[in-house]
Amino acid sequence: MELQPERVRVTAKLTYNGAKIATDNIPELDYYGGNLNFYLPFNIQPGDYRLNITVLKRSSRTVVASQDFTIENIETISCREGGAPENWMHPQPIVLDNPPAEKLTAIPSQIDKKRGYILWHRNPFKYIYPNSAPKQSDTIHRITVQLAKNEYEPVTFSVYALADIGNIELNISELVGESNTTFAPPKMYTVRTVPRIKDTNASPKKYELRPRLLKKGNHAILEAGKSQRFWLTFHTTRNTPAGIYSGKIFIKTHSGQASMPIRINVLPFTLIERPDKEYGFMMTYVFQEMTALDLSDEERKQVYQNGLKYYRSFKAHGLTTICPHSPFSFRRLPSGAPDLRDLEASLTAFVKVGFSGRFIYYCGHLVQSAKPGWAGSSLSFDDKRHPILMKEIISYARRHFPEMNQPDLDFYWMPVDEAQDNGDGPDRMKIAYSLLNTVRKMNGKTAITVWGATRLKTNIKLGDPKPTAGAHWQYPNKLTTVPDAVDDAASIRRQFGLAHIKSDYIGMLPWTFQTSENAAGNPYTDQDNNGRAEVMIAYPGTDGPIPTPEYEAVREGIDDGRYAYLLETIIKKAKIDTDPKQRSLGRQAEKVYQGILTHSEITSLEEMDKNRKRMTDWILKLTPDAFSFSAMPDLTFNRYTNNSFAN
Repeated sequence: MELQPERVRVTAKLTYNGAKIATDNIPELDYYGGNLNFYLPFNIQPGDYRLNITVLKRSSRTVVASQDFTIENIETISCREGGAPENWMHPQPIVLDNPPAEKLTAIPSQIDKKRGYILWHRNPFKYIYPNSAPKQSDTIHRITVQLAKNEYEPVTFSVYALADIGNIELNISELVGESNTTFAPPKMYTVRTVPRIKDTNASPKKYELRPRLLKKGNHAILEAGKSQRFWLTFHTTRNTPAGIYSGKIFIKTHSGQASMPIRINVLPFTLIERPDKEYGFMMTYVFQEMTALDLSDEERKQVYQNGLKYYRSFKAHGLTTICPHSPFSFRRLPSGAPDLRDLEASLTAFVKVGFSGRFIYYCGHLVQSAKPGWAGSSLSFDDKRHPILMKEIISYARRHFPEMNQPDLDFYWMPVDEAQDNGDGPDRMKIAYSLLNTVRKMNGKTAITVWGATRLKTNIKLGDPKPTAGAHWQYPNKLTTVPDAVDDAASIRRQFGLAHIKSDYIGMLPWTFQTSENAAGNPYTDQDNNGRAEVMIAYPGTDGPIPTPEYEAVREGIDDGRYAYLLETIIKKAKIDTDPKQRSLGRQAEKVYQGILTHSEITSLEEMDKNRKRMTDWILKLTPDAFSFSAMPDLTFNRYTNNSFAN
């Protein structure tokens, strides 16, 4: 019997020991074939699973064909691309190997001994482990924070316990300015440890409890000889009045409450986005589940709301570009229309949050151009059919999603990722040529990632070789997806910061992960996947991504570039000023700034902080008429000063 594909539908059920695990269906089977997706928990039971696939007539729901299959040993399915399948349900033993304990060399004062702890500080982007200990130069007695308008600024301090403290709680008083204006309280986090592989090439595998999870909260349990870091993120808006704000941090333990003075210095200028550089993460997965068939309408609303929180977090961290990842296979709605609810949600959130940059939609899985080994892979690509499907997807989005037709939406279709990687499949460069040409004929803009020179015609090329000005976007995957590098906040700040400003790239878009997609098991630990490090720049959360120091370093780097842009603008103005002294200052500032950029690719964290201060100083020096600091004594970029401790 020859079936008419457009007249049949497919249902499927996955069971384990007779219990239903997941279901799926293809509402209408067309000449593209169909894909079945099952949403499985990360802790599925090991063993053999049964899969039933049934084909029914659409009109009468009469069963045309039905067959059962056995999926053997489902626990060995690889949870992330690359390498051989791994039995992550039963990982090999991994040895705990924490860094050696640091010796306490700071001398406790009488006040320290009385309250039972020492307050101390290191650069926020250097780890402080539970067994870290302060030197005398690390001790602090007050905190000073400096930031411009429209800026986020991290501030950390640690508590070293001289005795068992038990619960320690942190609170902050109202922060009041000299004219009785108030400053918004900071977000407070306690830094938690997560199991992280130390060396993916070592044998046996070893891990350490690395302090990189910024958990919302203001308290912790602290034992004698241990340290606990607290992380505060301060935020100003464009309307925050400049000036000095003062308050206190209250530290409460079983022995009583002490306080530490805090002063915030809001500079009288505003940071804005650079118009010449863009920043994003590739890919974002937060709206993929919008196409899941087993969700209720209420659950779909929750998916959208959580995705919206992610997008807001991305924008707050300086990102301008969004690059969502489509679902892993093409599906149709019961009406027969393409299921692009993920794209619709992404567009709605993109506009609602107010991103200023490009929207790049990766859709390779939908048109069978993904790498072999993935759903939607190039092994099933048909040059006669899938370009037609690409047209259908574009046409549907333009007809049904109003955001697509907004004049200020800069939309790009990305049908192929890393086109030179063919695996054991067909030539994906040829596939890329076909699909890019299809989009171009429909007057659409395109983007593609490549590893080398290519003649493919596209609007955005991400990757090497290094470009002439404006030709390429940076694609620094090793920065955010390679173990150890993704835990290196200094490199992340450097590359997202002035190193990117110095480059000819007009944007940067590395692969990153903040959700459970592509996690090898539980994303919060490396202990369940035989020593493969989770490459999370932030962790999955129900209230948006859970930050890490590295995620915060992205923002610090982008802010370095925003300070640089303001300085560049002021220098240009100063160099053509009618006042010869101002022109001279402009030339001096330009020389200093060029010196900063010259070494921007090799700077340490300390040098990055000094460069921020130098740029700030020159911004203020070049604009003497605009700013008055007579009411703002002790203007300093240093966050921490050793003035006397106040009880």
